[in-house]
Amino acid sequence: MPELNIIVCLKVVPKSEEIRVNTETMAIIREGVRSEINPPDMNTLEMALSLKDRYGGQVSLLSMGPASFESYLRVGLSVGADRAYLLSDPKFAGADTLATTYTLAQAIIKLGGADVILCGEESADGATGQVPAGIAEWLNIGQLSMLSDLELDLTRRVGRGRRDIKGGFEILEVPLPFVAVSY
Repeated sequence: MPELNIIVCLKVVPKSEEIRVNTETMAIIREGVRSEINPPDMNTLEMALSLKDRYGGQVSLLSMGPASFESYLRVGLSVGADRAYLLSDPKFAGADTLATTYTLAQAIIKLGGADVILCGEESADGATGQVPAGIAEWLNIGQLSMLSDLELDLTRRVGRGRRDIKGGFEILEVPLPFVAVSY
């Protein structure tokens, strides 16, 4: 059986307490604002490392942004990720979710694909929640969203996620490869 390949999509965002908005353009002002790894993406990294501990395999980090994001990817490597990839080109600046999801999906294809692609529920700066679904759509694979827990059955090649709902929970199953969204 081939080694499990997990990709975690990480976004670097402005610290939420420092976000300011240009009132004319309604764009976030990023100059002079400290950044951090998007908090939901840190939860996703934790889930990926837990999967690696339980099932073996490799965890790769994938991000899109300026070269200065390299230091944030090093944080992920220091806690147990095996590889990190940064897509950096001035043409990516200000990319909307369509361009972002296409670019990330193409990078995943170039990296040879993955069994599980993990994303945080949404970014602290854009808060659209569209990136995981967009990646799944471009790659034509399934998605498990809003997960509190994720298990894999590598013999059957399926992922089984737990989603907490009002009054209980749901158990969802999807074949590998798939995109999973944790909160």
